[in-house]
Amino acid sequence: ILGDKAIIFPLIVVATGIISSIVGIYTIKILLKYKIPIMKNILLIGFLTSWILLVIGVFIFAKFYLNYMGAFYSTVAGLTAGVLIGFSTNYYTIKRPIRIISDSAITGPATTIITGIAFGLESTFFPMVLLSLSMLISYYFAGIYGVSLSGVGLLSILGTILSLDAYGPIADNAGGIAEMTKQEPKVREITDRLDMFGNTTAAIAKAFAVGATAAAALSLITAYAEKAGIGELGSLDIRQSNVLAGILIGSVFPALLSSITLKAVGETAQL
Repeated sequence: ILGDKAIIFPLIVVATGIISSIVGIYTIKILLKYKIPIMKNILLIGFLTSWILLVIGVFIFAKFYLNYMGAFYSTVAGLTAGVLIGFSTNYYTIKRPIRIISDSAITGPATTIITGIAFGLESTFFPMVLLSLSMLISYYFAGIYGVSLSGVGLLSILGTILSLDAYGPIADNAGGIAEMTKQEPKVREITDRLDMFGNTTAAIAKAFAVGATAAAALSLITAYAEKAGIGELGSLDIRQSNVLAGILIGSVFPALLSSITLKAVGETAQL
């Protein structure tokens, strides 16, 4: 129905994402001139700048070029899921769970390992729920084409994400140089803080990559089925978004239940 415009629209989304990422990165550079003390807020502002610009751009092209708002809703669903997954990753790598794991080290290495594994297992649940919701929303508005667009939307600000990911090795190398050249302890303390934040940004980038893989999997399965001439398989057809969403959510329930059990064991051991 949409014709060739449906093929070109994802390319437009990616191009808009590149421009938005460039603007977001330069926003960070401008903010650095004001010497804002909290580094993560600077990165967050740049990230959200890219997100807002991309949403505006996708809306304009979906309404006036493609003339189909379902494509807009699907793309924004994937993009929003990616942003929320990033916030979830940030929470588990720099917020309350880290402090709890640190406190558990007081009672020994066993409780530290148990608590760390518990939070690691728990951290998989929320992103998977977000991905499933993104698939369901995208499929509702634009079918399998919408699911593909959600994956495109999730990775459309890849420029900003990769810049965050590249920050980690740079900070780590700076710390290594400071150590090898025997700099003052104060210098090493600063590089350690940079390295710690670099680990968080690397985790956020990996979360985006994993999220896009799930959307791409459904699109590839559907494309293969159509090419192979496979018809409908009934109510348990994996090409249906609700079936795949159920599989994804069900797959993380063992991790969630194991996390609850391990956290109970760790808390009991610290009494």
